[in-house]
Amino acid sequence: MPTALDYSQGRPTGAAVKAAQHVGVVRYAGTPGRTKNITRAEYLDMDRQGVGVALVFEDAAGDALKGRPRGVTAAQAIVADAAAVGFPASRPLYFAVDQDITGQMGTVLEYFRGIGSVLGGRPAGVYGEADVLDAVLDAGLARFGWQTVAWSRGRTAKTRHLYQRAGQIYVGGIQVDVNDVLAADWGQHNAQEEDVAFDQKDLEFLLAGSVKAPDGKWYYVRDVLGAIAPMAGQVAQLTSSVAGLTAAVAALSAEPDLTVDQVKTIVTDAVKQNIQITGEVHIGPAAAADSQQ
Repeated sequence: MPTALDYSQGRPTGAAVKAAQHVGVVRYAGTPGRTKNITRAEYLDMDRQGVGVALVFEDAAGDALKGRPRGVTAAQAIVADAAAVGFPASRPLYFAVDQDITGQMGTVLEYFRGIGSVLGGRPAGVYGEADVLDAVLDAGLARFGWQTVAWSRGRTAKTRHLYQRAGQIYVGGIQVDVNDVLAADWGQHNAQEEDVAFDQKDLEFLLAGSVKAPDGKWYYVRDVLGAIAPMAGQVAQLTSSVAGLTAAVAALSAEPDLTVDQVKTIVTDAVKQNIQITGEVHIGPAAAADSQQ
């Protein structure tokens, strides 16, 4: 089974990771300047060696228990840092829930809602115990799952792309965690196009996202599409109506000797056939129409 590494102390080289036969690494981002945070030089080194890189945000173990506001700032931080190191803007970003979650799952979900309000359609990933993965993924608030053996109590999350084993090893003289890679696309920067599948969970994730309107307010994508959908039928009906009226006008132009009454009859019939009218149709000056009411 292919494996990927994660670590916070030191920086093994891409060559060392490759020589140890690991396919990738998951690196911290969003806290530039800290020892554990990836640098652009490190990212480029991994890329040159063909080592896949995924990114995860964790400032402190309790980030997720600060709710939606912290989710917003966490997402803003890692998005900016990911761009600075050259990480592709289309690739997912993981967020760690690095502690046992018991009765605070609602707060964790709010944390990921804050994240989603920043990422928009960009996929999020969640790191944590099995219960956390199930809750966040089932809520449509993340697309990628990275399960840790810690706190999972032997359970297996319903959806997971990475699995962090117990115990550590050394690679290039640096102590690292080892993760089983369970999917062709586990969030790495160099995933091949054929490995990046769009499925029902992707659609659910996009629908659960938010968009910012010109008025500065945030709206769920699902609600926006729900409001737009009826308009599509109305536009189609209007297009058909315009086409019918256009045909009637073309018929008039082909008959230059029609009387005024004949023109009124043709136009009235065309309007009745192509436009939904409440009340009578009147052709002529407004005053004439008013006088008949």
